[in-house]
Amino acid sequence: MWAYLEQLRRKRELTVVVTTHYIEEVEECDTVCIIDHGRVLASGTPDKLKQQFGSELVKVVPRDPQAAVDLLAAYPDATERDPNILVIPAVGPDFSDQLMARFGQRTGSFPLSPQVSRASSSR
Repeated sequence: MWAYLEQLRRKRELTVVVTTHYIEEVEECDTVCIIDHGRVLASGTPDKLKQQFGSELVKVVPRDPQAAVDLLAAYPDATERDPNILVIPAVGPDFSDQLMARFGQRTGSFPLSPQVSRASSSR
């Protein structure tokens, strides 16, 4: 669907308005407005908005319940998204390396998520 909309936009020089809650769905948009209760809170390119307001999150799958307890204790800002997945805000350029050094043997998969859902976005 996104490829088709992009093709139409370029071919016919159209403006396409997209409403979504997911920033990754507007990656290819020229301009994004973040709107809350009808008020524009911010606008700009997706990259500019992510740099200004976004954060990187790291998804961690603990191998056992004690690893989950220890991760939550070490990272109080972490949240549990699913029974087996913790989401931790990445702080600093070496965050992932430090997390792996400390907990790498105690986690299953370790997927990075450079894009996260944020406030309502529309184009």
